[in-house]
Amino acid sequence: MNNIDFQQTGGFPLETDTLNFMQTSYASLQSITALGGSNYILSGCIISGSTVTDGYVVLGGELLPFRGGLLQSNIVIREDTQARPFENGQNRNVFFTRYAQFGTGTGAVVWASLPRLMDLQTVTTEIANKALTVDLTALRNEVETLKKIAAPFSLGGGMVLFKKPFVEIPVGWSEVKEWRGRLPMGWNPDDFNFNTVGLNGGAKTHTLNESQLPRLSNNRAGLQRQSNWGESVTISKVDSINSGTEPDLINHVGWPGSAAEINHLNPYRIVMFIEYTGG
Repeated sequence: MNNIDFQQTGGFPLETDTLNFMQTSYASLQSITALGGSNYILSGCIISGSTVTDGYVVLGGELLPFRGGLLQSNIVIREDTQARPFENGQNRNVFFTRYAQFGTGTGAVVWASLPRLMDLQTVTTEIANKALTVDLTALRNEVETLKKIAAPFSLGGGMVLFKKPFVEIPVGWSEVKEWRGRLPMGWNPDDFNFNTVGLNGGAKTHTLNESQLPRLSNNRAGLQRQSNWGESVTISKVDSINSGTEPDLINHVGWPGSAAEINHLNPYRIVMFIEYTGG
């Protein structure tokens, strides 16, 4: 910051340019008001009943004393002037006193819109309190929500699909071995096949029995008759082998096939089921 060295011998030249230098130097202190914004209460200005005490305010970035009085809706900037006689005999305004007070006029500011600037100690305390109340409360609520979401895993019973190799299972998680080679089926209390949680069922393959065969029309099934060379064909329904009077029974044609098992597997991709086990 600018300064003047008055303490010198030889007679200090106290002229108007010196005073102007001083005024310009301390006027630069106005820039500090930008820390709080454009319009706010810096100190004082305490409401007591229907009146407001003196104090300091910043209006339009300018630091001004506030002259209290009866509480009103708006405040304005006032300026008083004082004249002094010059050496040439003229009176000129030389002292300009600016201040704020309740009133109306150009540039009036609504009193209720002025926030009160907190001092640094109060700011520090408020920040600490917010960190211990609002922020921690919100954080605690979020943690409680996450605990509820994760409960099936932390309390046991929940598992997830894991598509990476066994050696890459994260710390704290383990393979659910009883689920190897199995698919999940939704619980249904109204179906005795699916009303018990943890029940194993189903099979990869199945062999059809006779009752499960479809109803088909097959003329090959039943008795097959054949006449040897030179024998006459009759309509006799009674077999007499080598009689020469009717076709002889050669064999009984059954259902074709070899009773191979049926594959039940749908298209699939191998994964692992893993569960949180702690750690």
